[in-house]
Amino acid sequence: GIEFETRCTEFETGCTEFETRCTEFETGCTEFETGCTEFETRGTEFETRCTEFETRCTEFETGCTEFETGCTEFETGCTEFETRCTEFETGCTEFETGCTEFETRCTEFETGCTEFETGCTEFETGCTEFETRGTEFETRGTEFETRGTEFETGCTEFETGCTEFETRCTEFETRCTEFETGCTEFETGCTEFETGCTEFETGCTEFETGCTEFETRCTEFETGCTLVTGKLYTDKLLFVSDMCFNVEEKLCKISFTSECHRNLPFKLDTIRKKKKISFVFIPCHLKIQQRQNFDLSGKS
Repeated sequence: GIEFETRCTEFETGCTEFETRCTEFETGCTEFETGCTEFETRGTEFETRCTEFETRCTEFETGCTEFETGCTEFETGCTEFETRCTEFETGCTEFETGCTEFETRCTEFETGCTEFETGCTEFETGCTEFETRGTEFETRGTEFETRGTEFETGCTEFETGCTEFETRCTEFETRCTEFETGCTEFETGCTEFETGCTEFETGCTEFETGCTEFETRCTEFETGCTLVTGKLYTDKLLFVSDMCFNVEEKLCKISFTSECHRNLPFKLDTIRKKKKISFVFIPCHLKIQQRQNFDLSGKS
């Protein structure tokens, strides 16, 4: 039981470390998405980060495999513990049967003690009657008295033995009661442990599902990296920060200030609200017309 609790603690520590790695991985995803935006102007550097991201995906998949192995080992431990519970319950049943048999013998022995004490009383009565039968029986009376004394001594010793045996019966019954209580507590512990095993197996299943979903996202993100490569700026708006501005693309910066907000084209105003950004870069040849959907194809 103690070794199993130690393994549970180690396993929970592994879960915490794994969650920390998940958090770091999500942070890496955010950084990687920023890198995707920068890749449209920086090229080779973005491809390097894609490679790093794929490596981290591989590490995460390895972690999933290790966690699944831990789940399998834990389930094996649950099975072994359940087997021990069954064996212990069988021992409890056998011990309770022995208690019942021993109590029956105690009752029978106490009955024999009572019968023997009755015989002692009857024999003592016979001794008294025999002493009154006269001189002719004095010799035989003396012998009988001697035997009576010996018999009384035997009765006393037997009564002492009865008392000791009754004491042992009481002690044994107490131990039977304590053992039955221990059996009940142990069976309760078995039930709680089996419930914990079931909950842990459910957690393993949920975590494996999460791993599968995350691997799917890795695949989707890697596909997205491929699609971004070689994309032109003349057919879409480009949202980048100041440090990513590429002069060679001849992009014009439009800041969303309070003065120009009312004169923004409809599409720009909608994107500004949705993306929560303060400015955009667009190809300089685009003509900004008030509240119109401007042409992004480069023809106007």
